[in-house]
Amino acid sequence: KEGVKKDDEDDDDDDGREVMSFPGTCSMCFADGEVKMIMTDIPYFKQIVLMAFNCPECGYKTNEIKAGGAISDKGRKVTLRITTPEDLSRDILKSETASVEVPELELELASGTLGGRFTTIEGLLTQIQDELEKNPFVRGDSADPAARATYDKFIGSLERYRTGGAPFTLILDDPVSNSHIQNLYAPDPDPNMIIEEYERSFDQNEELGLNDIKTEGYGEPEEDEDEGKGKEKASS
Repeated sequence: KEGVKKDDEDDDDDDGREVMSFPGTCSMCFADGEVKMIMTDIPYFKQIVLMAFNCPECGYKTNEIKAGGAISDKGRKVTLRITTPEDLSRDILKSETASVEVPELELELASGTLGGRFTTIEGLLTQIQDELEKNPFVRGDSADPAARATYDKFIGSLERYRTGGAPFTLILDDPVSNSHIQNLYAPDPDPNMIIEEYERSFDQNEELGLNDIKTEGYGEPEEDEDEGKGKEKASS
């Protein structure tokens, strides 16, 4: 494709995977830059596309995760019980369509929140905490005292979970099955993980724009209604 090129061999990763690059624009200062893209396989899951942008002018960095392959027919809900500090080092792929829930904190992140992320469970909790720290309504001198007290209690609990101080539950729900939590026992089942597949609702398909996608007879020209009636008359 025009504007997309393969980087030199020196820019390939240690596993020899091909790194592609194409022009991009910084969303902060609008300077021209370069987006790096690479495809990689997540063991026992699927292939994903990693894209990263580092602005040469202002230093702003961003990354995006896209799942490779066709859209899954079903949604996927992963429930993991975190009981040891080692569980916090599990890799987690959260696509932009996935929601995240920690019932013990009454924390729910709707799909789209934080975008796509490929990190660890500890890293995800850190990113959630960093985003909450930016909230001006619970930080600073102008914050309501009651709201600040509730916030401090919440952050204290989140910090305890993030550092392995207490067990908790993490629920990752993705209607297009593009999210994943590492199974430390793979290929055997993980005793602390429950994976459920489910049929998407009409509203979920509508939100994802899937109800308007033609899956049968793709590529075939649609027959004009008047033309079809003319054929019926001719045959009779």
